[in-house]
Amino acid sequence: MTGYDFNEKQSGSSGVLLWIFAIVSLFMFLGVNALWASEDRWAEIAREMIQTGDYLHPAINRQIYFDKPQLSYWFIIPWAKLFGFTELAPRIPSALAALAGLFGTLALARKLFDSRTALLSGWFLASCYGFLFWGRTAAADMANMSAAVLAVAWFYHCEEKPNFLKYLLFWFIAFCGALTKGLPAVAVPVVMIMPYLFREKRFLKHLKFSNFLAFFMGLGFYFLPFILASEIPPAPGMTFPEGPVLSGLELVWRENIIRVVKAFDHNDPVYSYLYHLPRVLIPWSPFFLIAFGTAAAGYKKLYSRHQELFRGVVLCFLMFTASSSRRWYYILPLAPFCCIFTAAMFYRDPENKLVKMLFSLLRYCLIFVGACGLAAPVMLPVFKMMFKITPPLLASVAIPVAGLLILVICMMDNQPGSSVEKKTGMPYHIGSVVCGVAVVMAAVFGAVMPGMTVFRTEKPFILAARPLLAGIPEKDIVFFQTDNLAKFQYYLQWDEAAAIINKQKKGEKSRLKEFIHSRAGRRVALLCYDRPREIQPLFAELEQAQINTKELKPVLKEAGSDKQWVLFLIDVPLRKTENLKNTGEIPDKKGRKKDA
Repeated sequence: MTGYDFNEKQSGSSGVLLWIFAIVSLFMFLGVNALWASEDRWAEIAREMIQTGDYLHPAINRQIYFDKPQLSYWFIIPWAKLFGFTELAPRIPSALAALAGLFGTLALARKLFDSRTALLSGWFLASCYGFLFWGRTAAADMANMSAAVLAVAWFYHCEEKPNFLKYLLFWFIAFCGALTKGLPAVAVPVVMIMPYLFREKRFLKHLKFSNFLAFFMGLGFYFLPFILASEIPPAPGMTFPEGPVLSGLELVWRENIIRVVKAFDHNDPVYSYLYHLPRVLIPWSPFFLIAFGTAAAGYKKLYSRHQELFRGVVLCFLMFTASSSRRWYYILPLAPFCCIFTAAMFYRDPENKLVKMLFSLLRYCLIFVGACGLAAPVMLPVFKMMFKITPPLLASVAIPVAGLLILVICMMDNQPGSSVEKKTGMPYHIGSVVCGVAVVMAAVFGAVMPGMTVFRTEKPFILAARPLLAGIPEKDIVFFQTDNLAKFQYYLQWDEAAAIINKQKKGEKSRLKEFIHSRAGRRVALLCYDRPREIQPLFAELEQAQINTKELKPVLKEAGSDKQWVLFLIDVPLRKTENLKNTGEIPDKKGRKKDA
């Protein structure tokens, strides 16, 4: 591979094949999986923005929820209007952001190195765990990553002849990313280009008025939605959460400054990114670690571009580690730069024995996986018998198809100059391994995981509750000891806020008792988790409200066990005094009846 001539052996379709794979792996069955984890927040906030017409104040259950800036919710709105309130609409922005991030990665790698490095780094990124996971999830993380790599790519594209408009676009891209998930989208590009700027004092070239003006204009663009949200009152019916009320500007300070120096949640250990970063890069983590170790050991022998990229990755890693608030997905913006670095180090030393051994091992593993996938239909009855589970249809079809594709790719790449080598732009045997791994990852994320939604029980429970809740106003529906109601609102498309009664403070009157008494003569719905720590206090408070709990049974239970939903319907009786009022008689002070 040392004498590999890229220009002669690369087909013009090599980049097209990568884009086809990226689009298919990101959009295949994207709307099949039910909403899960935090996806319901993005979906429901966008729905309520459309419903209320208030696009400045993110809200769940009409309660203002400034957990993230507004832009990531705005991205969902046009797709929700086009496709309705489905699972597909809130995920499309992440998938599109992933494609934008892939474009930025290819552009940056091509600018720093060459086209073959760009293609290999693109395949690495498009088939890694962090990219596919967040590219198919309704959240702001992928937009944050894409903004970071696009900003760096734009800087290198315009670095030789910068002007005001080019500076302005750089800061605009970075602050757009910040408006989705915070200021790391600004910090990462700045830190990544610092090694380049400080080499030969290049930063002096950019210490000019136009750059500072562009920065402050970008900063103003970032603060504008928060300022407007602080000055313009929310839509009627919207409320602020209990406790200290944070405006958008206060949230910026808390989420981007306070959280960094004094974390109030997400307190992973200081060494957590040592395994979180490899997690994001699965299955290419071993290759990145080898590239990193090789670069660290022979740093002085590296070309300047390799050194700058190496130092940028190290500085960004230290920046994330220095923050006291840590989660595995925070490190996602580093993924494109790690993929470029790994591809560049591979082409610097393609005969590295350890790398060649890993690729050979991976090739044999792929052949084994492909054979197992192809044999899956034969093994299906055995699987059913052993695990007493019928695999979902989507997975049952995808696994043998993926197995066949893997074996065909490996067979086509048995000699130099193969069609795989020409169409992928990657060297002999490397192309088949990378494409084979890509097929596995696409099958897992694009077909197997969506197929597994048939085993999830929350959405079926919510849809089964629809007819039972028909005719009950949202204000008469109460969630007890939980505020996890966004999925109910999104799937059932409620028009008003439901009641939430969490654990009361010591010495405080029973809020549930007050709720029940205020609905005398009406039917109320109670939703909570089917666990003793929720059911026992629920029944205790219902007894205080004079509801007979001995005969109270749930009308609907979510299938499965542990943290499953239950629904109670209660016809609240009229209290004695109210019954008397209805008959035209009320008691006097001594308890004797008299005419009203």
